[in-house]
Amino acid sequence: MYNYCSMHAVYVEIFFSLNCKLKGYVLDAILSYVHPVHKPILFLVNPKSGKGLAEKLFHQQIEPVLVQAGRPFKLLLTTKPNHAREVIAHQDLSEWGAIVAVSGDGLIHEMINGLFERKDWSSSFKTPFGVIPGGSGNGLARSLAYHRKEVHDRDGVFQNTLAVIRGENKPIDLVCVETKEGPIYSCLSIGFAFMADVDIESECLRFIGDLRFPLWSIIRFTKLRYYRVRLWYLPADNMELQKNGQKKNKKEKNQKNGSVSKRSRLSGLDNNGVQYEEGMGVYRSHDRYYSTCDTNYESTICDDSSLHSYQEMDSETDSNTFCSISETSEFLYSDQSKFKIPDLGVPTLNQPVPSSWVKLEDDFVLLYAVTQSHLTATMHFSPSATPDDGVIWLTMIRRSYFSSGQVPRSLLVNVFTKSESGQQVLLPGVETIPVKSFRFEPVDNRGLITVDGEVIKTGKIQATILPSVLNMLA
Repeated sequence: MYNYCSMHAVYVEIFFSLNCKLKGYVLDAILSYVHPVHKPILFLVNPKSGKGLAEKLFHQQIEPVLVQAGRPFKLLLTTKPNHAREVIAHQDLSEWGAIVAVSGDGLIHEMINGLFERKDWSSSFKTPFGVIPGGSGNGLARSLAYHRKEVHDRDGVFQNTLAVIRGENKPIDLVCVETKEGPIYSCLSIGFAFMADVDIESECLRFIGDLRFPLWSIIRFTKLRYYRVRLWYLPADNMELQKNGQKKNKKEKNQKNGSVSKRSRLSGLDNNGVQYEEGMGVYRSHDRYYSTCDTNYESTICDDSSLHSYQEMDSETDSNTFCSISETSEFLYSDQSKFKIPDLGVPTLNQPVPSSWVKLEDDFVLLYAVTQSHLTATMHFSPSATPDDGVIWLTMIRRSYFSSGQVPRSLLVNVFTKSESGQQVLLPGVETIPVKSFRFEPVDNRGLITVDGEVIKTGKIQATILPSVLNMLA
């Protein structure tokens, strides 16, 4: 006991001796330090999100839980497109224990892009973000709950609120999307062709929630559009898949149907992680999914008077049609030059594609890239994806896969009906390739491209994974 007390006294003396030598401002910083758990949480709420009930949802379902848990918070209502991005770009993030979006995937998308606009962007990712579903898609919130192995209870609001209160951080992947106008950052998806069309054209049905996706898809089933695309991608190799994303030792069914080979993620791959056949350009992937994206600009309206026209290619005949494009997207990405670009480890969009990348040109009905398991609360698009697997899951449905030269409409119907359970990945004709980076270019420069549900200018883009970049409350 004597020895213990003596040593304790020595430690105390050393501590105070060192403290006296510290400068005043260091002492002030130590004394004023507040643990993140005790800092207030900033909630950003988009009152127009989804059915326009996000603010009511906060006060009725989220706020009572926060009060009962004794967690201090501040509520900020967004008033315009890009408002959340501006807040994150200029806010002193050290004031907050966490910053949480109550909305669809659009608000968290804005917040992430705001981080890359900051001067201290490389260190700003320490502040954890969170998301509570309050929009029409809610893909990221559902994906995080799925990763926690939580059964989807009602709208998932209570589950995700508890996750915010627990304060446990989970790193998730982001994607840097390079365009001619500058970079954009994604936390969920990059879409083109069928599902991008459905996503944006169904804006006029936003008031019915995520039911707008299947309802508008029925319209698009009647007349499939084909888009000619040049695609290059850098495959994720087998060891990377095993190390990062494929920790669930589940066996997939061995399905052999016609020319479709075994649908196992890892078996049958060559040294590049892919299997490619010449001839008709038939590519056999070993994992595949389907997709819908949660469009988020809650303030957009399907008004034919403000639509941009483009020419589509139907399976039987070419015709002119109109597709609704949100004009708010032009404002949303009006100044991409402010966004910072980290070292991606691959050539930039303006540099030649390396010869080691796989090249493919075809007529696509669907081309979608995702980093999360769910694209909406009810659409289990990518069952093998985890938030931090370091992989982009590139999914496609294209003409050359089918000997008839036409994509069956029944395939798209089956994809929709099976997407809630994730069983659409077993359908022949739905191909998925795990990649680290990809570049694609619409040959005729037509069609819609979406990033996390937001329309961007149609043209050549390149997307590259940023592994485990963002801290999310999960």
